[in-house]
Amino acid sequence: MLLGRAESQNDMNLVVLDFRNRKLADRIAADADQDIYITYGSGHFPGLLEEMRKRNPSWQILSTTWSTAILPPDDAVGHLPAGADR
Repeated sequence: MLLGRAESQNDMNLVVLDFRNRKLADRIAADADQDIYITYGSGHFPGLLEEMRKRNPSWQILSTTWSTAILPPDDAVGHLPAGADR
């Protein structure tokens, strides 16, 4: 459904993004003595970093690796037939 158009930045998306960032920061802080591997969308990066620095101002990211999880084929069409959820 979202193929070919940008994700909406409406208020609900921002609330969900913020909630998920806070929950992820809680999990990271709870396992601070562990090595952690996180696979998340890049839209979370600034908010997660902010959340972690609220807990510990010296917190830093030592490395990142970027990749595209899914590339749609050139002929992809973003349409779901009516009733697809049944």
